Amino acid sequence: MPEYRSILCCTDFSHNADVAFEEAAYIASLAGARLTLLHVVHAGVGEAARALPADQVAAEDDAGLERMAREYPPPAGVEMRYSVRHGNIAAEILEAAEEMGAELIVIGARGLTRWEAFMGGGSIAEKVVRHASTTVIVVPAHEPAGHAAQ
Repeated sequence: MPEYRSILCCTDFSHNADVAFEEAAYIASLAGARLTLLHVVHAGVGEAARALPADQVAAEDDAGLERMAREYPPPAGVEMRYSVRHGNIAAEILEAAEEMGAELIVIGARGLTRWEAFMGGGSIAEKVVRHASTTVIVVPAHEPAGHAAQ
């Protein structure tokens, strides 16, 4: 196994993000690595990105951090950190990984409709894989128990 000291896992609080967290937590526990869980809030475009008052942004960040700590408790023996960022999601993930010196990024895949793929040029996971300077594990899309694939 490669020597991972710092792992970044991304969450949008979806079922697939839960599965990605389980994978990242398992690898972190095996490697003895620090695990950082990141949630990026899309900041909007143009004026919409600057429209929210700073105190509202801070309150949303606190709520996001609290939710991550509640829904993704630290695995036994793993140093865990939580982070909320704002901006372009893929760019923020890549920047966070660079800043923290992550040797591994773990992210859940999300299936795109043809229209989404045409309009956006690919998923967040695809953009991260294309531009990352480190190893990326993309956890395939999983349907939650009790939901049939459509």
